[in-house]
Amino acid sequence: MLEIKGLHKNYKVGRDIIKAVDNVSFNVEKGDSIMIFGHSGSGKTTLLSIIGGLTKPDSGIIKYGDTELWSLTDNDLSGFRNRRINFIFQFSSLIPTLTVLENVILPTSFNKAADKHRGIDAKDLLFMVGLQDKLSAYPSQLSGGQQRRAAIARAFINNPEIILADEPTGDLDEETEAEMLALFRKMNVENGITFLIVTHNTDIASQCNKHFVMNRGILTPKDMG
Repeated sequence: MLEIKGLHKNYKVGRDIIKAVDNVSFNVEKGDSIMIFGHSGSGKTTLLSIIGGLTKPDSGIIKYGDTELWSLTDNDLSGFRNRRINFIFQFSSLIPTLTVLENVILPTSFNKAADKHRGIDAKDLLFMVGLQDKLSAYPSQLSGGQQRRAAIARAFINNPEIILADEPTGDLDEETEAEMLALFRKMNVENGITFLIVTHNTDIASQCNKHFVMNRGILTPKDMG
């Protein structure tokens, strides 16, 4: 499904060169649930951003099937992301002037194939994350955990092939985290959605079939036992 080969991304900080992503290569099969573990500053967020087509690498290849991601024009890249990839960012990133329901529906505005489902799948998803009574609420009226759950619901709205998740349960309590991880598992097993999750939380490991550790830009396979 996804081939990642020889990725490099450096940043210049003063006179120093920081190797955020250092010669990273691995493959993702359809239906995988992959965890990349690493402490803050290890390069995992930069790697996720490159794989998702948000940050251009200095060198390397990312192929989704036969499509080389960074050979696409900006317009084609945007369309590709909307149709096939979705994100759960480290912060909820909800639009403050839209209701919870409108925030979840928003990605369908750029995907004509999803128009007929607008407002239907979104309500179902919000029910699944326990926000069925918050459809008309605005982000400022939600707790941080509720905003996170709304962002998780939004990630599933276009039924993406792969979800790239950056610390997806970082601001959830233990009970809600378990519920959201169960939802990820359901979407992975029943809907065939592939997950690539970067985190510093090893509790997520049990939900994933492949594990990697990232340290100073270098990615290595990890046996979580």
